[in-house]
Amino acid sequence: MTDILVPPTAASLSSFVEAGVFGPTEVHLVATLAGSAHESDPTVLLGAALAARAPLHGSVCIDVASVADTVVSSLREPVDVAATGTADEAGPDDADFDDDTTYQQPGDATSDAPDLDALDWPDPQRWLEALAGSDLVEVVPDGSEEPVLAGDGLLRPLVLDHGRLYLSRYWHLERLVATDLRSRTEPPSADSAGVIADPESVAASVQALFEHAAARTGTPVDPHQLTAAQAVADRNLVVVAGGPGTGKTTTVARLLAGIVAASPGARATSAVERIALAAPTGKAAARMTEALRLAISVLKPDLDAELVEALSKLEAVTIHRLLGTRGAGFWHGPQNPLPHDIVIIDEVSMVSLSLMAHLLAAIRNDAKVVLVGDPHQLASVEAGTVLGDVVGVRGSSGEATPPAGVAPSVRPLATVHRQAEGSAILDLAAAIRGGRADEVMEILADTTRDDVRWVDAVAAGVNGTAATAEHVGGPGDRSSVVSASQGAHVDRLGGQAQGSLYEVGLGAPLIDQERVALHRARLDAVRAEIFTAATTAVRAASHGPDDDEHLNRALDAIESVKVLCAMRIGDTGVDRWNRDVDDHLRAARLITRGDWYAGRPAMVTENDYVNQVFNGDVGVSVPVPGTVTDGSVPDRYRVVFRRMEENKVVEAVRLDRVVTQWAMSIHKSQGSEFPHAVVVLPPPPARILTRELLYTGVTRAKDRLTMVASEDSIRAAVDRPVARASGLAARLS
Repeated sequence: MTDILVPPTAASLSSFVEAGVFGPTEVHLVATLAGSAHESDPTVLLGAALAARAPLHGSVCIDVASVADTVVSSLREPVDVAATGTADEAGPDDADFDDDTTYQQPGDATSDAPDLDALDWPDPQRWLEALAGSDLVEVVPDGSEEPVLAGDGLLRPLVLDHGRLYLSRYWHLERLVATDLRSRTEPPSADSAGVIADPESVAASVQALFEHAAARTGTPVDPHQLTAAQAVADRNLVVVAGGPGTGKTTTVARLLAGIVAASPGARATSAVERIALAAPTGKAAARMTEALRLAISVLKPDLDAELVEALSKLEAVTIHRLLGTRGAGFWHGPQNPLPHDIVIIDEVSMVSLSLMAHLLAAIRNDAKVVLVGDPHQLASVEAGTVLGDVVGVRGSSGEATPPAGVAPSVRPLATVHRQAEGSAILDLAAAIRGGRADEVMEILADTTRDDVRWVDAVAAGVNGTAATAEHVGGPGDRSSVVSASQGAHVDRLGGQAQGSLYEVGLGAPLIDQERVALHRARLDAVRAEIFTAATTAVRAASHGPDDDEHLNRALDAIESVKVLCAMRIGDTGVDRWNRDVDDHLRAARLITRGDWYAGRPAMVTENDYVNQVFNGDVGVSVPVPGTVTDGSVPDRYRVVFRRMEENKVVEAVRLDRVVTQWAMSIHKSQGSEFPHAVVVLPPPPARILTRELLYTGVTRAKDRLTMVASEDSIRAAVDRPVARASGLAARLS
């Protein structure tokens, strides 16, 4: 049931509201449209409500023919991150939407959840005809890209384009992005060379850098990296797409160095000044800056010292800062374009359709655009899947097939250099990408591979359920369990509670005690490793900020193993894991009550440009020399953030938006890597369980991965790619 007030003009939506499909935003929009445009057709009003709902859930539009099969009720499954957050000026991960704060355990809200199939869904063909005839809708005819305007001068809030229904704003944004990307794919004209006056010279310079580096390291040149770096010589759009460890930063560093090195004399230094680096968030921009500087430093033997110094001064900013936020808009746009000849954007998977449209509109037509990212990671919080659409990964197989209109500009990187060949982490990531759930479970169950370990959450008693009964077999046995706390037989997939085995007269449940003991031992080992790292951090940080050896030991400890959770709250959430670590430290008498203590991993939760720390940055707290530490007094601590050149030290009292971070959400972990990543998933049903979420968590592991989740949770995530409706890929074909 819902307490949303439905006005009489929107009464046709009542059953959908009761079913949890619509909230107050959609209801009141439809009421306004019905009242002002005198539209009474319930199918048209339903379409308008669904089109308004789409961006709240990450979609750009709705596919009229299939929307009835893809809509999820908020009463059956809690709203996911895409429905709850709004980006601020600093980028998507700066708002509080890094997890599913409304999640409820199975059975709390699912037993009486409505059957959406029972709702009065219109016949798709008649629905399309009704929409096409409405005064609220502009129609794009088959074979055309322009809508048919009625000529009455009225503004219509909806656009029907080849079976997809949009709010007018998102239709225009999508069209702008598609048109801009297609135009940049064309080879540049002779008078638009920008910083590249001689493409052949640049291509040769880039190749020389790759060959010299290969000769020094004794490793062969990665042909995918080479062709991606050389592509910028004769194209105004290059999309460098690849997973973690495929060398995206190396590719960008060498293409920049090759461009600058091929520039004659003083033009080389000025060329650097006309290069812009940006990312969607402050943390991503900081990571991009440090990673590029490290990659540039490796090229010192092959570059003039002056050029290395100039390239090392390049600093990435957020896209919002690059464009110049001004009120509700931006300083730079079509009438005031950016002055740069080359604009490189990292972590493009996090860029929404709206932000990409504003960015492309502000970049000169003759400038070069390099988009870098992993299309398989979590998509932007706001509407759109721009990178996925451009690279072409919307198919269920996980294989990328770029749309024909931009295919010449897409340069995928395939070889992973981070992990060794035969890594179970790589194999697991590939199986997740491809949606192969059986293969995923086989890899997790393989005890002969040391870099991946699975803790069955049901057997180990995670998720708030004691493991009094367990799968008798291994992976693939989908039997239910008996909850000691509820005394009921719980179907983990459907959430339906039935009588216990005792109650229905079937005797005691079967218990695989050996399997329970194994997974509990694995969980205990993980917890022990986390507690050991925390203990090391506290003891090392207690030496203060001036003892570099112990300070580095503390920083290494807080980064050595990281728990990555799908959500913040609940038995499997970030808050629970953080609380457990702090409780252990207090029980060991290493810390006292209060938030602050030596060794606390303090994560910034909001961009702080004054102190130059950003949302997601993590530092270790150390006591101020000569003070008596007190867990309730922040002015007795400093927080040290690791930086490549020189650590950043900030007085704790100046950081008002920080949290303890022994564990963090998978969303905030994007772009990071950890020697040992512990990925924790909630039990189904949870709408946050998606293939992209699982892939992102798994690929944060550099050396070892531990998966703490039930088989049902893992399969639910692998089998469910993010379903966001978009027409961008079709426009780029």
